[in-house]
Amino acid sequence: TPLTTSMSATTTKDLHLSHEFHAPGLKAQHIYDVLTDGEKHGRMIGAPVTQEGPAAVGVAYTAWGGYIDGSYTELSPPHRIVSQWKGRDFAEWSQVVYTLTEMAADTVHTQLDHLGVPASWEHGWDAHYFQPLQKYLTEELGSK
Repeated sequence: TPLTTSMSATTTKDLHLSHEFHAPGLKAQHIYDVLTDGEKHGRMIGAPVTQEGPAAVGVAYTAWGGYIDGSYTELSPPHRIVSQWKGRDFAEWSQVVYTLTEMAADTVHTQLDHLGVPASWEHGWDAHYFQPLQKYLTEELGSK
């Protein structure tokens, strides 16, 4: 009998990343707004973002010119954003959870949990989100 491989049981992994953002007067709301406003999000990443309307549970969006599809499943402004999230090359939906915590003055700790991503996927969160977000915040609020 020929060898067959089932692709229905995709192996996944969970990513747990954190980053501290710094800028004068920075609050969790600043980061929350950038991540949930399609226009600001697009300016931050430097690539097209579309969103069906203001951020609300069930509102769908695309990022990176359609490479990413997502929709909000939980919003607790300004501290938590949960989305279902799928890259064009993902077999199934994953979940992205941002938790924003104000720390010392002008500092927000961001915990990013990306759950259920394909095991072979090489994430680009630092290069494509954390670094551009710090640059955006510095430009908007000034440098510390």
